Amino acid sequence: MSDLQPGVYQHLVTRELDGLLRTVSDRDLIDRRSLDLADSHETLVRHLAALTRRALRSVRGENDAVRLARQVEIVNRVADLLGDLVPEAASPEEMVEGRGRAALDCQGPGRRWPGALSAPTGGPPHRQCAAGQRAPGSQRSAMS
Repeated sequence: MSDLQPGVYQHLVTRELDGLLRTVSDRDLIDRRSLDLADSHETLVRHLAALTRRALRSVRGENDAVRLARQVEIVNRVADLLGDLVPEAASPEEMVEGRGRAALDCQGPGRRWPGALSAPTGGPPHRQCAAGQRAPGSQRSAMS
Protein backbone atom coordinates (compact mmCIF):
# COMPACT_ATOMS: atom_id res chain seq x y z
CA MET A 1 0.00 0.00 0.00
CA SER A 2 1.90 3.05 -1.21
CA ASP A 3 -0.72 5.79 -1.66
CA LEU A 4 -3.94 6.18 0.25
CA GLN A 5 -6.80 6.67 -2.21
CA PRO A 6 -10.19 8.11 -1.14
CA GLY A 7 -12.84 5.48 -0.46
CA VAL A 8 -14.36 3.18 2.11
CA TYR A 9 -11.85 0.65 3.36
CA GLN A 10 -13.08 -1.13 6.48
CA HIS A 11 -9.63 -2.63 6.94
CA LEU A 12 -7.87 -3.61 10.10
CA VAL A 13 -5.50 -0.76 10.90
CA THR A 14 -2.01 -2.22 10.57
CA ARG A 15 1.15 -0.25 11.31
CA GLU A 16 1.52 0.42 7.59
CA LEU A 17 -2.04 1.72 7.22
CA ASP A 18 -1.70 3.76 10.42
CA GLY A 19 1.37 5.47 8.93
CA LEU A 20 -0.55 6.31 5.76
CA LEU A 21 -3.53 7.61 7.73
CA ARG A 22 -1.24 9.93 9.68
CA THR A 23 -0.26 11.64 6.41
CA VAL A 24 -3.87 12.68 5.67
CA SER A 25 -4.08 16.38 6.50
CA ASP A 26 -7.86 16.58 6.96
CA ARG A 27 -8.54 14.33 9.98
CA ASP A 28 -12.31 14.72 9.45
CA LEU A 29 -11.96 12.44 6.42
CA ILE A 30 -10.89 9.51 8.60
CA ASP A 31 -13.34 7.45 10.61
CA ARG A 32 -11.68 4.97 12.96
CA ARG A 33 -13.61 2.67 15.25
CA SER A 34 -12.67 -0.08 17.64
CA LEU A 35 -13.29 -3.61 16.49
CA ASP A 36 -16.67 -4.99 17.55
CA LEU A 37 -15.95 -7.58 20.24
CA ALA A 38 -18.75 -9.80 18.91
CA ASP A 39 -16.82 -10.51 15.71
CA SER A 40 -13.32 -9.18 16.36
CA HIS A 41 -11.96 -12.73 16.26
CA GLU A 42 -13.18 -13.07 12.64
CA THR A 43 -11.49 -9.82 11.57
CA LEU A 44 -8.24 -10.78 13.29
CA VAL A 45 -8.23 -14.35 11.97
CA ARG A 46 -8.68 -13.08 8.38
CA HIS A 47 -5.61 -10.90 8.90
CA LEU A 48 -3.63 -13.77 10.41
CA ALA A 49 -4.78 -16.12 7.63
CA ALA A 50 -3.54 -13.69 4.97
CA LEU A 51 -0.15 -13.44 6.68
CA THR A 52 0.05 -17.21 7.07
CA ARG A 53 -0.98 -17.83 3.45
CA ARG A 54 1.70 -15.42 2.20
CA ALA A 55 4.35 -16.97 4.44
CA LEU A 56 3.56 -20.55 3.41
CA ARG A 57 3.47 -19.64 -0.29
CA SER A 58 6.88 -18.00 -0.02
CA VAL A 59 8.57 -21.08 1.48
CA ARG A 60 11.30 -22.40 -0.82
CA GLY A 61 13.14 -25.67 -0.79
CA GLU A 62 15.50 -27.71 -2.92
CA ASN A 63 12.55 -29.98 -3.78
CA ASP A 64 8.82 -30.33 -3.02
CA ALA A 65 9.39 -32.62 -0.03
CA VAL A 66 11.73 -30.09 1.62
CA ARG A 67 9.32 -27.25 0.90
CA LEU A 68 6.37 -29.19 2.37
CA ALA A 69 8.40 -30.19 5.44
CA ARG A 70 9.25 -26.52 6.05
CA GLN A 71 5.59 -25.51 5.65
CA VAL A 72 4.54 -28.18 8.16
CA GLU A 73 7.25 -27.00 10.56
CA ILE A 74 5.98 -23.41 10.32
CA VAL A 75 2.35 -24.42 10.88
CA ASN A 76 3.30 -26.56 13.88
CA ARG A 77 5.36 -23.75 15.41
CA VAL A 78 2.41 -21.36 15.06
CA ALA A 79 0.06 -23.98 16.55
CA ASP A 80 2.53 -24.54 19.40
CA LEU A 81 2.64 -20.80 20.09
CA LEU A 82 -1.17 -20.65 20.12
CA GLY A 83 -1.19 -23.56 22.58
CA ASP A 84 1.24 -21.69 24.81
CA LEU A 85 -0.82 -18.49 24.67
CA VAL A 86 -4.28 -20.09 24.94
CA PRO A 87 -3.90 -23.68 26.18
CA GLU A 88 -7.59 -24.53 25.82
CA ALA A 89 -7.55 -23.49 22.14
CA ALA A 90 -4.83 -25.78 20.75
CA SER A 91 -3.38 -29.09 21.85
CA PRO A 92 -0.36 -31.16 20.81
CA GLU A 93 -2.74 -33.66 19.19
CA GLU A 94 -3.62 -30.99 16.62
CA MET A 95 -0.08 -30.73 15.29
CA VAL A 96 0.32 -31.66 11.64
CA GLU A 97 1.78 -35.13 11.15
CA GLY A 98 5.41 -34.91 10.01
CA ARG A 99 4.89 -35.72 6.33
CA GLY A 100 1.97 -33.32 5.90
CA ARG A 101 -0.57 -35.73 4.51
CA ALA A 102 -4.33 -35.24 4.15
CA ALA A 103 -6.93 -37.86 5.11
CA LEU A 104 -9.50 -37.76 2.33
CA ASP A 105 -11.36 -41.05 2.65
CA CYS A 106 -12.39 -43.61 5.24
CA GLN A 107 -12.10 -47.14 3.90
CA GLY A 108 -13.18 -50.31 5.62
CA PRO A 109 -15.26 -53.48 5.41
CA GLY A 110 -18.69 -51.87 6.05
CA ARG A 111 -18.11 -50.79 9.65
CA ARG A 112 -17.48 -47.60 11.58
CA TRP A 113 -13.95 -46.98 12.68
CA PRO A 114 -13.82 -45.62 16.23
CA GLY A 115 -11.74 -42.48 16.22
CA ALA A 116 -11.56 -42.25 12.42
CA LEU A 117 -11.63 -38.72 11.13
CA SER A 118 -13.54 -36.99 8.40
CA ALA A 119 -12.63 -33.37 7.90
CA PRO A 120 -15.46 -31.30 6.43
CA THR A 121 -14.46 -28.07 4.74
CA GLY A 122 -14.37 -25.16 7.15
CA GLY A 123 -14.65 -27.07 10.41
CA PRO A 124 -12.82 -29.30 12.81
CA PRO A 125 -12.59 -33.04 12.12
CA HIS A 126 -15.47 -35.22 13.24
CA ARG A 127 -14.66 -38.34 15.26
CA GLN A 128 -16.65 -40.73 13.12
CA CYS A 129 -16.74 -41.70 9.49
CA ALA A 130 -18.84 -44.45 7.92
CA ALA A 131 -16.65 -46.95 6.10
CA GLY A 132 -16.08 -45.98 2.51
CA GLN A 133 -17.66 -42.53 2.97
CA ARG A 134 -15.82 -39.63 1.42
CA ALA A 135 -15.08 -36.69 3.66
CA PRO A 136 -17.36 -33.76 2.68
CA GLY A 137 -15.63 -31.38 0.29
CA SER A 138 -12.79 -33.82 -0.44
CA GLN A 139 -11.47 -34.89 -3.82
CA ARG A 140 -9.47 -37.94 -4.76
CA SER A 141 -5.75 -37.37 -4.52
CA ALA A 142 -2.57 -39.32 -5.11
CA MET A 143 -1.50 -38.44 -1.54
CA SER A 144 -0.82 -41.45 0.66
